Amino acid sequence: MARRLARPVGITATGQHYPERVVTNDDLSAIMDTSDEWIRPRTGIGSRRWVEPGQGASDLAVPALQMALDRRGMKAEELEVIIIATVTPDTLFPATACRVQQRIGATNAFGFDLSAACSGFLYALTTGAGLIASGAYSRVAVVGVDVMSSIINMEDRTTAVLFGDGAGAVILEQVEEGFGILDFEHRINGEGGCFLYMPAGARPSPPPARPWRPRSTSFTRRAPMSSSGQSGRWRRAAASCWTATASPARS
Repeated sequence: MARRLARPVGITATGQHYPERVVTNDDLSAIMDTSDEWIRPRTGIGSRRWVEPGQGASDLAVPALQMALDRRGMKAEELEVIIIATVTPDTLFPATACRVQQRIGATNAFGFDLSAACSGFLYALTTGAGLIASGAYSRVAVVGVDVMSSIINMEDRTTAVLFGDGAGAVILEQVEEGFGILDFEHRINGEGGCFLYMPAGARPSPPPARPWRPRSTSFTRRAPMSSSGQSGRWRRAAASCWTATASPARS
């Protein structure tokens, strides 16, 4: 069911930032078993941007947010909340939002990270809008940023060809009635969660499609799926994947 905000909230400025390094399909074909002819028809992707070694999420988020602030004519000190949507934070703690807050000089803001993968920016957007609609805050910054190249397994062509790095930022404020976010609807479906995932250390992860290797523990993983279209089989596989009691061997 669609939800509506108690007060009209909208995007008043946007910003973006992406790395200078361009990685083409031909570049990938030189280091893995793939080709432009294989990638482009399946994904529509011809190239992607990757950071240089040593760059992290905050290095992309800060200039993206600064662009949004400049376009709005707003000082960083005027921000009250910073929400960073990412699955590749600089550190698990403190939050990348803390580093962005410090680097951009938003001395009056609090912030936190929100982890929801592809849905992260939308969830962060409505979370920030809700804070404003409640009347508690007036100016919220939302930044979606990921450095997916940091968790790509270059031996897995099914995922390595898909992801790039970049950041997008918005400023949220209350707007006139009839403008802004009209309504929203969020849902999740965790049935296929073991088909694309990144292992974590807090609990046993779903059994991978192939034996783990210690050096690739933090890589994004994609389990093989049948091309027969038997979604029921996938759902049963996902259920058994999540309820498995045996931890995968790490040797």
